[in-house]
Amino acid sequence: MTNLREKRNSIGSVAGLVFTSAGILFATGDATYRPLLILLPVFGTLLLIIFRDSWINKNVLSSSPFVFVGLISYTWYLWHWPLLSIARNLNGGNLPNYPTCFFLLLIGLALSLFSYFIIETPIRKKAITKKLTISLSICVFCCTLLGLLVQSLDGFPGRLGDSAAAALSSKNTFPKQNKYAKVKYGCPADLEFCWAPENSQPSLALIGDSHAHHLAFGLQKNWGKQFLLIGHPGTPPVKGIISLKHEKSSKQPLMGKALDTVINDPDIKTVVLSARWHYFVNSKKGDFQLLDYKNDSNLITLGKLLSQTISELVMHKKKVIVVLDVPQIPLNPKNCIKSRPLQTTAGNCTFQEDQRRNNDAKINEMIGKVAKNFSSVTVVDASKAICDQGICSVGDGVNSIYYHDDNHLTNKGSDLVVSKILQQGKF
Repeated sequence: MTNLREKRNSIGSVAGLVFTSAGILFATGDATYRPLLILLPVFGTLLLIIFRDSWINKNVLSSSPFVFVGLISYTWYLWHWPLLSIARNLNGGNLPNYPTCFFLLLIGLALSLFSYFIIETPIRKKAITKKLTISLSICVFCCTLLGLLVQSLDGFPGRLGDSAAAALSSKNTFPKQNKYAKVKYGCPADLEFCWAPENSQPSLALIGDSHAHHLAFGLQKNWGKQFLLIGHPGTPPVKGIISLKHEKSSKQPLMGKALDTVINDPDIKTVVLSARWHYFVNSKKGDFQLLDYKNDSNLITLGKLLSQTISELVMHKKKVIVVLDVPQIPLNPKNCIKSRPLQTTAGNCTFQEDQRRNNDAKINEMIGKVAKNFSSVTVVDASKAICDQGICSVGDGVNSIYYHDDNHLTNKGSDLVVSKILQQGKF
């Protein structure tokens, strides 16, 4: 019976070490959250605890060196994190090479030994007095206050050069609406995008979600003529779809009202449809309310509604331009700028085009097939300004970034994209 228990303990503890080691060996360098991978070391640790009477536990894991590492492990963890974080920031958002990381871990070990013997151990041996409690509380409070202050100031902007500071603060600054357009076109109060130049009579309408709005700056700068910006976030420019995250359930969707405004205006001759098309295609049930085609896939539904919308626009003598979307990016665009005084290099500004396309190939194919049915419809590809031969850029690595988050363009990006779009089709 004893031999059977010892074999069981040995097998269980060995399995625990295997699972714990597997969690380390199979870990990757990206930031993707993998629940099953995280469970491996958790399950391995659980096995080691359950079979605590095994030879491995008693003679290896309970030995003085392992116990000592356990004593300083949390302190070592606390020290290694800021060291690697600072190194990442100085290296353009990427961890340095393995030898450098190993060296930093050794520095963290030295600091943890210092803090364990010089700070932690003496404090533990001290009697818990009112003076000690108040002193430690004040230290914690001051550290917390300093952290909140730095966060509220968004770091220390003064450490940046003018060009880097301007790049890092880049956004899409084009207005969403103005009183003139809301009155002239009778835009509903809930419609977020409704803008036109004062006292203008636009001949072009840019309609869609926030991916229409982020083209407006570039259109104004490069086209040089008056246009109407109209639409609503989260909703593709077709009739019959309601984004329940951005508007209430209704029989009259806001995007449908925006389209009717454009359709019924005889002065508007050209209509540009732009959207984050995959946002609807990849959406889950319950994110949108559909007035029709409820049993089809989202891609088929979008194709049918887009065809109907274009058909109605063409029937009213409108020239239609459909914009294929820019890619969603898999990295932080701000890391592309060399923004810290001690930073040795800018971060990675490029990525593979097929890395984050979110069914865009199928969507673009669908839009192309729909457009072929209408002689007055032109399709332009916004991604051609960002991507070349399968490689996409989020900035120039010096003083310009094209995105301010993972899918919206900055003014610089809008300028770049629209200038390329205008070369593809006449507006």
